[in-house]
Parts: sequence; structure tokens; C-alpha cells
Amino acid sequence: MIGAPAPYSGKGEECPAPSGKAMLPQRLLVSTLLNNCSRESIRSAYNAHRKRRTLGGQVGKDVRIVCLANSRKAGDRCIAGIDVDSAEWVRPISRRMSEAVSVTERQYANRVEPRVLDVISMRLTEKRSDGFQHENWLLDSTVQWEKVGRVDWEDLCLLEQQPEDLWINGYSSWGGLNNRIPVDRQEEISDSLALIRVDRVRISEDNYAHFRYMGSRYAIKLTDPVYEERMRVNGNASQRLGESFITVSLGKEWIGYFYKLAAAIIERTEIESG
Repeated sequence: MIGAPAPYSGKGEECPAPSGKAMLPQRLLVSTLLNNCSRESIRSAYNAHRKRRTLGGQVGKDVRIVCLANSRKAGDRCIAGIDVDSAEWVRPISRRMSEAVSVTERQYANRVEPRVLDVISMRLTEKRSDGFQHENWLLDSTVQWEKVGRVDWEDLCLLEQQPEDLWINGYSSWGGLNNRIPVDRQEEISDSLALIRVDRVRISEDNYAHFRYMGSRYAIKLTDPVYEERMRVNGNASQRLGESFITVSLGKEWIGYFYKLAAAIIERTEIESG
């Protein structure tokens, strides 16, 4: 279970202390939109946010999320982020069996792929919790996603979460470390996404992200297509990264286990260098 926050023990510059939940203050939201959008775009995004509609007894809503994962899933993508108004995680899903989000469902009007740290406006139709994946919402495929802003490293620090561990440790697959949880412990899990900060990350030749967090070592499968492509270009040679945020996702059951995935890696030097 994602527990209460604990002080960040890394060597990097301290981020503002979280208050238990990831929070994106209103001043940050306004600053982000003002810096990245025209007044007309801001007005449009604000009006869209205020709209509410009822669909089959379920409340649909327009949201803006800070995109914190655009990861590989079943030939398409898994998108996840934090709602700038509620500070809650949102994982938009499709109606298909895989629940993955297709190119036409996720790309902007100019056919540009959403990037991690984009602020995206989208419409959701109903909540679709599935076990511990309470963050799942069915997306409205008739409404095109729109980029309405972008956040930077300082903003990202305000979203940092500091669980005491990544759900449950002590179970490892071949090549992994603390990377899976047996299904018979499902009742102990209450969510499936976490944004953590680490001093360093090593991506091994077999595309596992190796890092240390809160005193424990992890090796979890990488599903971030950006770093997967970098690995491919570099001949799958091991890469070492500095201070980074990692979006960790807990997937659905696979042969008796739930696997932890590195859905996105956000390296500080990459962000600050533009």
C-alpha cells in the first residue's frame, strides 16, 4: 500500500514537502497556463473544466492532467497523470479489452504525441475501478485531447509522492528485484500508481530500471518508450542516469503476480536542459 510520506533522503536539492497527497496548487496551475497558453486557450480550458454532463447515470467530466506516463501497452499506450484540480491520479482507458489508448484517441489535433509533463485537457465519461486500479476512467473517444500547458522540474517537485515502500516487497522474478506481488496479497493493495524521486537510475541491457528507494533496492521492467528507443539506438548498452523521478505502475495479474513497471523516467538534467 502507498503509505504516508517520509522525508526525501536524496542528495539533490530539496523539493517542497508534500502534505500526504500530490498537490498542484492553484498558483502553479495558473502560472503554467499563463506561461504556455494564450488567453483564449486559458478561457477555453477553464470553461471545459466547468462542464459536467450525465451519461447513463454516470457523471462525465472534463479534466486537465499533468501527463506522468505515456508507456507501452499491448501495442498501444497506457497514459496516466495527476488531475491538476483534484490532485488525484487518473488513468484514462479505452473500451477495448486491453484498455490501451490508441493513436487516434490520444494524439492532439496536429497529430503530435502527448509527452510526459504536458498538461492535457481530456473528457472522461465514467470511473472504471478494477481491483486496486482505482485510478481508471473511461475516456470519451469523441473528444480530442488538447495540450494546454507544460510543467518543469520545480513544478514536478510539488507532485512528488513519498510512500514508505512500493506496495509490498520481498517477491522477485528472474532478472527482477522486488518487482512483483503475488495475487493472494491483493487485498493489501489500495492503488496502482506512484511518482517517486531517486538519486540515480541504471537501465540494464534487458530493459530493467535499477534504483534504490527508501532503503530498498529495485529492478523493475521499463515500459517507457522514450528510454526504450534510446536503449535500442545505443545497442542496448546499459545506461546510467542521475537524479530522476520515476512513475511506477502496478499492472494487472500476469501468471499469478502483479508486476511493478517503470512507466516513465524523468531525468532532472534532461528537463532542465530543455
